[in-house]
Amino acid sequence: MSAFWTAASHLELGRVLRAVPLDARLTLDSGYSAPAALIQTDRGAWIVGAEAGHPPVARPLHENPTLRYEARVFGDRIHADGIVYGVPIGRSSDIKTALGAGLLAARQSTSEVQLPMEGRFIQQGEVLWGLVLQALLEQDEILLAWLETAEFRSLASDILMTEAAPVRYLLTDRRCTLVALNEVGQFKRLPLDALLLDVEEGTGRRRVRCGDKSWTTTRQNADHYRALAGVPEFTGVGRVLEVARLERAPYPRRALRLLHGLGAGAGPAEQVVQAGLRHELDEIPLAELEVGEALDDAVESAEDGGVLDEKLRRWRIAPGVRIRLVAHGVDRSPERASWYLPLHTSAHAEVLAGELDASAEARADILLAEHLVLAGEHERGAELLQRRLALLPDERLSDLLPPADADLTAGEAGQGHRIRTLELLAVARGAEDPDSEVLAELARLQPLVAARIEGLVANPPGDLAQRAAEVLALHAGLGPTEEDRLPEPPPGSLTDAELESLRHPLAREEGLMGWIQGWLAVQDAPDRSTLKRYCEQLSPKRHEGSLHALTSATLALGTPGLEAYISHGVLGHGLRAYEDDPSYLLIGGQHLYEDSVERMSSAELRFAVAAEVAHLRFQHNRVTSSEVWDGAVDKLKKALDLAATALSFGAPISRVLDSKTTYNILSSAFSAATLSRIYTVEKTGEAISTVGANVAVVMGQGADAVGKAQGVTGGVTGAMDKVREYTGNQARTRTLGVDQRQLVVAHRVMQLSADRAGLLLCGDIRAAVRAVFITGPDSLVELPMAEQHGLERALSRRGPEGEILHQDLAIRVGALLSFYLSDDYQRLRQSIVSPSSSPTSSS
Repeated sequence: MSAFWTAASHLELGRVLRAVPLDARLTLDSGYSAPAALIQTDRGAWIVGAEAGHPPVARPLHENPTLRYEARVFGDRIHADGIVYGVPIGRSSDIKTALGAGLLAARQSTSEVQLPMEGRFIQQGEVLWGLVLQALLEQDEILLAWLETAEFRSLASDILMTEAAPVRYLLTDRRCTLVALNEVGQFKRLPLDALLLDVEEGTGRRRVRCGDKSWTTTRQNADHYRALAGVPEFTGVGRVLEVARLERAPYPRRALRLLHGLGAGAGPAEQVVQAGLRHELDEIPLAELEVGEALDDAVESAEDGGVLDEKLRRWRIAPGVRIRLVAHGVDRSPERASWYLPLHTSAHAEVLAGELDASAEARADILLAEHLVLAGEHERGAELLQRRLALLPDERLSDLLPPADADLTAGEAGQGHRIRTLELLAVARGAEDPDSEVLAELARLQPLVAARIEGLVANPPGDLAQRAAEVLALHAGLGPTEEDRLPEPPPGSLTDAELESLRHPLAREEGLMGWIQGWLAVQDAPDRSTLKRYCEQLSPKRHEGSLHALTSATLALGTPGLEAYISHGVLGHGLRAYEDDPSYLLIGGQHLYEDSVERMSSAELRFAVAAEVAHLRFQHNRVTSSEVWDGAVDKLKKALDLAATALSFGAPISRVLDSKTTYNILSSAFSAATLSRIYTVEKTGEAISTVGANVAVVMGQGADAVGKAQGVTGGVTGAMDKVREYTGNQARTRTLGVDQRQLVVAHRVMQLSADRAGLLLCGDIRAAVRAVFITGPDSLVELPMAEQHGLERALSRRGPEGEILHQDLAIRVGALLSFYLSDDYQRLRQSIVSPSSSPTSSS
């Protein structure tokens, strides 16, 4: 067949698409008889004769009045120009296709119409059906539906002997019609009125009526006709939009192309729909899609907001995309915030109706509450936030396991959802008269953030004023405590219920502590007889303060009496309690020497002694003893160093945005300018929270950085559940292997429980914090920094790799401050100071 392709090229017949041999020979101009073939090109159909060594000839079949096709049992024939050409057996279909395609190509305009390759209402069919579309459609005419029928219509043909031709339904933005097409490319249009399609109910072939005309569907496509039933009554742009909407779910790309094809014909709402669909499918930022003006034109009243919401929902634009459109519109025109509320509330309801975790639901509520506040709906915003508070995810683990480079004095890490919810609740309830209880809770959640304590000092609940002022003073400097007198009378004893509330909240979780305590219980105990032999026993005359601290702690915590010894030399630093019969306490001598830089005041000593007694009371004794004798301190130090990689779910926050207000923007889709409006007191122009204070710097990092920060927030979701699941698995397997995550969590929970007892018996927050610095060999060197410059400078220092140098210390100090500001502390302190008024139980 190569000779025919060469001949067609030589004769300039166009691009060859098919070449089918015929049972015939064609006389050449030279008089030689050569083999013949039917050639289809992109310009028509020819019968070509070709033989090597002779000039080829071509006889056109398109626009040839003598062309006939004769169907025969024993081989079809083509008649043209008085010549009969035989069709090889089995090639009649190829010949008809080539002939029909060539005839259609000759009728086609020079500009090709781009046909869709797929679509809900596009049935491709055989080659000729595609080509007849090319011939039928005008330039810029938009194809909407091209569906098969089970019908045949009469189609007079001067080529074929038969007149029956299959029919298809055509719908464009300009017309609706039936099209009959025969086997050799001849067709006719059967125009339809732009009326509703009436499709019979049921399955299989069903009758379709349009005005006075009707036809039958195929067995498979009756539902397509039903979906299109109302579309023909639309005109122009409206018809395209309706089909695009119907294509949205099964063929979103087809829907997007239809919208794009409207160009300037699309109205503002349709432009918003198109932008939302492109954003959803291609993840193109809305700012790059330039949808702002369309949003402005589409939403010029609250009623318009409802209309646009209805359109977006009919187009099945995802609720998350609709919320981002809302944020984009509000950022552009904050004064129209109330007009966008119908869109936001509708999308918000759909978000909550989905299968989301508590963290995602919280972020959705926070964003809507921000919008409500901006729109002046403060009461609705406060109600929403108040309901969400009780449903927030358990984020307490994030207090114990922040990323290694999270600066707690700057508000990084912590219980992000709760902090954000409370901060916004304070705004919603009244910026000019902040809710003091909310400010108190914020201060407890972030006691190392000076701005939180300052807010509490400015608006304290009645019983917190003094304690808040004392905590704020520590931010200025951690100077020495004054020597105090021994408290009289002796403290009262705590009830079992009070002891339980004294423990850190996470220590009350069933299963969380059992596994690690089981491991610690099998560790070898130290040689106590040797230990006592080289230690000095406390003297009632020389060490009255230490003995009083010990007896007070044992009385309040309900433990048997302890022996007490002073350790010198290599064990001269820190305090350790050991279980024995009787149990005993080892006090580092450096804390008692008058000339030692590590000397503790009586209040500081009361904290340290009570914390060690609490380890015994809460059965943490193996923690302290094993730390000293089997090298677990080194294991723990390594575990703490690795905590960021083992348990920081997501990228380090400070590296994402490098700002002290990171935690404030993690959940927001609004811009810096909008957030500043939300969190700023209108009367004074001052920010009620750190969101308005420095958020422009944060948001200046760009949308990409904010997106990464949102990923960090989402990554921490469910951390507590993961640990519960992990500890449960470990309890079932009874393994003795040490998991670093378990060791970090358990050690910190145990230590924080003991610290709470120390502060309770001490009653002096400054002395308690100083004791924490003094008793830690790594933290002691930071005490001068804290004394001169305050907690923030001492606890925010970073190492060469960006890690916080003393994060474990920051966690302990922060937890102490939080407990000191809590109702639990006030109630428990009252129990031991005034035993007669102590309640018998607590929750």
